[in-house]
Amino acid sequence: MIKNDNSGLTLIETMIALSLIIILAAAFAGAMVTGLKSEKTTNSLDQTVNFSASIFDLFNQDFEIILSKIVLNSNKYTNTLEDFKNEINNSAFNKIYDFHTKKLNYNSDKSKITIEKINENLKLYKVQLIISWKNGNENGSYELKSIFGGSYE
Repeated sequence: MIKNDNSGLTLIETMIALSLIIILAAAFAGAMVTGLKSEKTTNSLDQTVNFSASIFDLFNQDFEIILSKIVLNSNKYTNTLEDFKNEINNSAFNKIYDFHTKKLNYNSDKSKITIEKINENLKLYKVQLIISWKNGNENGSYELKSIFGGSYE
């Protein structure tokens, strides 16, 4: 009687095992790349939120001073953030701007501020802030709007 000893793997079993290993490795690598991209996007968004919050915090303290340094044409002012920084020449705003734009891959052409008078009697102003950044081949942006009040003279 001939005894067959088939304790090894056949060629087909070996090929299937190698294919599964390659598929799992590719899926893991794809998940890692997606996770790293997501982390970079989240980090940029966090920095942008901090940037806009710092600007609005300054506006809460010095809105009248900042408002006195700009001209509202037809009750509206729109400019890039960089030009706004140069126009108002406020040291606190300059520090905020310089600090956050160094940490962020900032897109100065698409980052804008709009200040619009919405009520003459109550001296209410709507402030819209758009901060844009570059994230590799993709662009991101964050928009924040709020209402600020002027003082009664």
